[in-house]
Amino acid sequence: MNADALAVIAVLLAFIAISACGETIVAGSAIGVKADDGMDDTKAMQAAIDKVRGRSGVNIVFPRGRYDFFAGENPSSKHYALLFDNINSLRITGIDAELVFHGLVAGFGFSRCSDVTVEGVVMDWQPPSFSVGEVAASDGMSFDVRMWDEFPVRGGEKVEAFMEYDAQTRRPLKRGLDVYYAVENTVLVEPQVLRVNLKRRIPVSPGSLVILRHQVYGYNAMDFNECSNVTVAGATIYTAPGMGITGQYTKDIKVRNLEVRPRPGTNRIMSTTADATHFNCCYGNIVMESCYFEGMGDDAVNVHGMYHVIDRLAGPDSIETRCRNNWLLPPRPGDGMEFVHADTLIPFFEAAVKAVSVDNASRKHRITFDRRLPDGIWAGDAVG
Repeated sequence: MNADALAVIAVLLAFIAISACGETIVAGSAIGVKADDGMDDTKAMQAAIDKVRGRSGVNIVFPRGRYDFFAGENPSSKHYALLFDNINSLRITGIDAELVFHGLVAGFGFSRCSDVTVEGVVMDWQPPSFSVGEVAASDGMSFDVRMWDEFPVRGGEKVEAFMEYDAQTRRPLKRGLDVYYAVENTVLVEPQVLRVNLKRRIPVSPGSLVILRHQVYGYNAMDFNECSNVTVAGATIYTAPGMGITGQYTKDIKVRNLEVRPRPGTNRIMSTTADATHFNCCYGNIVMESCYFEGMGDDAVNVHGMYHVIDRLAGPDSIETRCRNNWLLPPRPGDGMEFVHADTLIPFFEAAVKAVSVDNASRKHRITFDRRLPDGIWAGDAVG
């Protein structure tokens, strides 16, 4: 029996196992999706997903082949190629399937879903949201990059960050530059030579490789927001214009056999333009097992909460706070929070959140607790 026949049998067995329980959506002609045709599959897939919103026991299967998703094609979401909202016992399975995204679009968005499993999917963005080339000249206020042929440029490309790499090892250059938000504009000075004009003087080294990140944050491969009991297993992410997998306000996440790496057979030396995985304000357990990370623009694994800086006392049991960068990240009623003094960072009081309100205009949070606050809390102290 040849390899193709064995592959067919494996697909059939997997499909039978998946279909044995719950409602199953197969990416195929029955829902208007066709693999390997290079045409957009966003609208057809999202229409099928929207029909099972609010249900339990849903299986979504991507059989063997390539599926394409283009920015701006999802009527249900301006941000995500595929949005999964309020679905319980959801399983997404890729069977030798590759999902390719085009443009500034995030991949999967999960909101208020529970018991979620994503397995076997391969995700890529084409073209990637970065370019690679060698610095040909530099005068402090600009530098010229001879871009590799795999990364065509026309001039006018946005550059949110750039980083120097060693031309021999193709690894970040020791004591090299990693610069964010310092590019004024880019100009094509000759075919495949891009001049990067800077907002301030920066000494870029001629002869070094540079990666120009056109997009750093915002368009992740998978986002889990207010979900619970999440498993990602056997997935591969070659790149994303942002992070790989993120979780926010999500309880119990398990990531197993995940690979985040530059696409083989290409001259890419970067995978995701930011973190491979990033979990913020999550609950329960976060478990990482047998994962491989290579070439990210930032961390492999980032797990953290978020401190709020106290602006003022708003009552005997209330405070008014801001988050870093004026982010809106309110705690949830029932969350336990600890207070620390700004000069020591030593916790001195704990209380549970009773109520939270947010002022979008001022970017402030008003947090009310289940008990009276002690004396000695000052503006500038933090709570988290």
